[in-house]
Amino acid sequence: MNQVDFLDISGVLIQESDLIFDQRGSFTKFFDKDSLGILNSKFEIRSLAVAITTEAGTIRGLHFQKSPYQEEKIVICLKGEILDVIVDLRSDSATLGHWAQVSLTSNITKSLCLPKGIAHGYQTLTENVTVLYGLSSLYSAPDAYSLNYRDATLGIEWPLPPRNVSTKDLEGISLDEAIKLMRKAYPIEQ
Repeated sequence: MNQVDFLDISGVLIQESDLIFDQRGSFTKFFDKDSLGILNSKFEIRSLAVAITTEAGTIRGLHFQKSPYQEEKIVICLKGEILDVIVDLRSDSATLGHWAQVSLTSNITKSLCLPKGIAHGYQTLTENVTVLYGLSSLYSAPDAYSLNYRDATLGIEWPLPPRNVSTKDLEGISLDEAIKLMRKAYPIEQ
């Protein structure tokens, strides 16, 4: 599938935050529900998660959950740098099967806001990376899947040689399987 610009995928938002400095240091607000008009107005953060990764080149993902546990996500890189990658799995989307990437660093006050039906993952570009997630749904192991980050149909070119990939991610399903799974039995909720 083709790579597209991150913002060409409907419902995806890159939110820039102001960084305020004073004698104590700095302050920024990464999430403001009122400013997320293109996301579902029912979006609620049900859980927060932090992933800490020590080695550059590590791949986490591409993760998604099927209905009724599909997740809207807020993704923020707190330390280090990552190449964030998303794949659109929504059957009603003009960019179904397309993927996009964007670099996130701790030096930029940028967060990603992702709608339901998006597979998400990243590769660490530096050592000692910390990523914060805000999730709208609880984790459900029977409903959680990995889209294979090496799927030739996608053709994602990772900037570093992949390393430290979990068994689940190494055994991820193909793009075709993921689309069939989402389309056949678990339509995207609006």
